[in-house]
Amino acid sequence: SAVMDAAMANAQGAALTARVANLVHLQPQLASKQGQTVTPEAEKAMVDQAVASLQHPWMRVFLRMDPAASLRVVKCPCLVLNGSLDTQVVPSQNLPPIKAALEASGARFTIHEYPGLNHLFQPCKTGSPSEYAQIDITMDPLVLHDVAEWIRTTTGVTTPWKKAP
Repeated sequence: SAVMDAAMANAQGAALTARVANLVHLQPQLASKQGQTVTPEAEKAMVDQAVASLQHPWMRVFLRMDPAASLRVVKCPCLVLNGSLDTQVVPSQNLPPIKAALEASGARFTIHEYPGLNHLFQPCKTGSPSEYAQIDITMDPLVLHDVAEWIRTTTGVTTPWKKAP
């Protein structure tokens, strides 16, 4: 997007703010479709918060990072999980390059996309972060089961987990 391109190009001040404002300006339109309103003050606060976040040094490093480079040298077994409704790590954009990088590494890996789950592996309707706090389930039990089974089978542990005395 234009906002991410500007952030990666170290855009500052008015240049970055204008691009973020254009994107944030769409939020009230989306909110109005859901019967909500966004005040001009709230919209300005969203712009200010987004600009501050995009200008943070950690975010700039994060945006430039190529995880595929790291994944291509991984040698240990990997478990890759994604919810089909994840709007932060979109499966269709992320799982194919992750798979390709792990195939290039020669590491053993398992990739699983969970239907109907969001970024936090919660059952959801849209995957929007605004749903997170409204969902009673912290993490879908199937994901927890699959993670435990993957650990057990990958490490060769054949007995169930035991509680410490």
